[in-house]
Order: sequence, then structure tokens, then C-alpha cells
Amino acid sequence: MIKLKNPIFEDIRELKSKAKKHPIPIEVNRIVERIDLKYLQREVRFFYPFEIQVVDEKSAEDNSKGRSAHSEYKKAQLQTALKRVMGSFVHAG
Repeated sequence: MIKLKNPIFEDIRELKSKAKKHPIPIEVNRIVERIDLKYLQREVRFFYPFEIQVVDEKSAEDNSKGRSAHSEYKKAQLQTALKRVMGSFVHAG
């Protein structure tokens, strides 16, 4: 899950604040007054369905052979990654 601050939210909030304090053309003021911040997200969230791992040669070999290659270990590793990435979207069970 990727979470980013919505850059336009603070800009529009600041614009609305300044429009209240300083005289602006009536046409512009009407537009600014119509903007309702409750319809803007403070944070943009989206899922990026890839994970990148950087490992050294020995770790890569260990991951493909021996204990690290065990299917139950891989299953647990996948579940942990899924919970970390998806957070509250994953139901326990």
C-alpha cells in the first residue's frame, strides 16, 4: 500500500483561507467558495502489486535451496508480506 500526502489539498485550503482575507474578483471568489474540502482527500492511497528484494549471492542461493525453500516457510512469508502491504484490507483467518 502506497500512501502519499495529496499535494493539492493544502494548496486549495490555503487558497480558500487567503480568499477570505484578501479582496479578489467576484467571479473568482464564487468559484473558491464552491470548493468543499470535504470532497478532497488529504492522503492519496493506492496499491502497488510488486515487491522488490535486494539480496547478496549467498542469500539468493539460500532462498532457493535448503530451509528457506521449504513450502511452509514460503507460505508464512507470503502471508506476512500480504498483511504488511494490505494492512486493514486483509481479514484475519
